[in-house]
Amino acid sequence: MDLSQTTIEHLRDEAYAFLCREAVKDGLDRLTRERAEMIDRCPADNLPADQPARETLNRSMRSALDQEAELRNHLTRLSQLEQRLQDVLRPELHACLTKASADYGHFATAHELLARWETLFRALPER
Repeated sequence: MDLSQTTIEHLRDEAYAFLCREAVKDGLDRLTRERAEMIDRCPADNLPADQPARETLNRSMRSALDQEAELRNHLTRLSQLEQRLQDVLRPELHACLTKASADYGHFATAHELLARWETLFRALPER
């Protein structure tokens, strides 16, 4: 099966997006653990006694929350990018697989017919 250069590039982009998403998820997990450790180090009333320690804790928590928000934003954008890539790749791969395999072509035709039948079946009035 010969894939076009464009399809190969799209597959590579999708793989990079997947790796980036995993790295961002790992970063979120790390930040969550770090925040939990910060909270665990606080005294029972959750505030350090002296002012400089409180300010340091507040700065650290704000920084962690800002980083978390930024990582979640990256995750959202990566998900959107992956969806667009999949929308582009689906027809490209479908065309390649249909050309490469008669069985895949028969399956795709059967799938389309079933989908059409299902749509028509839903349109029938209930009695």
